Order: sequence, then C-alpha cells, then structure tokens
Amino acid sequence: MGRSGACGSGGLDAHVGGFFIAELGPGVPRGGIIRLPGDIINMIMRQTRIWRLRELVFLGILGLIDHVGSSGLMMAQSADLTSENIVIRGILVCLNAEGREAPCAEGVHSYGLKDSSGRVYPLKADKSLDTLRTEPRIQSKDFQLTLRPIQNSSLFEIINARFFRDGKLYEFYYYCEVCNIKTYHPGLCMCCRQETEYREDVVK
Repeated sequence: MGRSGACGSGGLDAHVGGFFIAELGPGVPRGGIIRLPGDIINMIMRQTRIWRLRELVFLGILGLIDHVGSSGLMMAQSADLTSENIVIRGILVCLNAEGREAPCAEGVHSYGLKDSSGRVYPLKADKSLDTLRTEPRIQSKDFQLTLRPIQNSSLFEIINARFFRDGKLYEFYYYCEVCNIKTYHPGLCMCCRQETEYREDVVK
C-alpha cells in the first residue's frame, strides 16, 4: 500500500473502502491502524483540500505581488526616461514627410512647434493638437506648450497648452457649469452630456 508520509510520522496513508487508514506514532505495535467512520473521513478530506487551496492561493498572491512589484519598477524606470517635460514657446507649423517645416496644404496631418531659435518639435497627433489647430476663439498662433518626449520616437506629446495674446499669457479650457467639470477638449460634458463652454483666464 502506497504511503504519503514517512513511517512513524503520523501522516495520512490511504483512504480505503470508506475507512481512513492512518499510521500511528511511536509506541503503537507495528502494523497498528485505526479505522474511522466515513463522515469523519469526509470532513478530514474536505479540511485537507481547504488547507491546500489556501496554500495555493497564498502562493499565488505572493507570485502576483512579486510580478506587480517588478512590473511597477520597470514602469517607473520607463517613466523616468520619458518624464522630463519641457516648456517651449513657439508657433505651430506644418511638417512634411521628413519632419521638416513646409507650407501648410490641404490634407496635412503633421505639425510641430517652432521656437524662436528655429528648432521644430514634432507633435503627436491627438485631441490636444486638434484643439490648438481648430479652436477659433484662441485667436493666437503664439503658444507655450509643456511637452513630453515620447520614448523611442522623435515626437512630443502635449501635456499642457497655453497661449500668448497682446503680451499676456492665457490658459484655456472647456467648462460645464452644471457639473463643475473642467476639460481641455471641446465637446459634451462627460457627466451630464451637455455642451461645454469655452473659457480662458489670464495666467497670473
């Protein structure tokens, strides 16, 4: 008969014919066994499965914590490489396929921010860029953008956008008075689905 524990350890040996056969500890005559009723056996087996399940869950949680910790460290390290935001003042310009400034033409989808030294920062195409290009109430081409370099790319992502008009620096946003929610892209309020209102304030 196969055994799961060492001789004399008091471990479980087998479940045979509705009885639980356990090897007893020292002092019991050799070959001594006990026979327990089936309901007690079932209770013991259920408890054993619960213990094993708890052990597996605990080990799984430890593994998950280790994985998340490692992933978090990798993400933090990656963020360190791309989190060096820069603030640039310049004007929006159109870019050709090579990423160089070119005359704006219909169908152009690439844009950059050109600073006073002539350097161009290619911009990622997203809602923030679309807003700068299409919002008529800004009435300025002179922007101050907070940019984040995108890892493994020559593009920059717009993190914050402001503009100059008549020598003053403005911030702009879209506001829902009903929900008291401020966003930076035009459209419906994310809460009440009413149209948001364009607003701008002088930066002090």
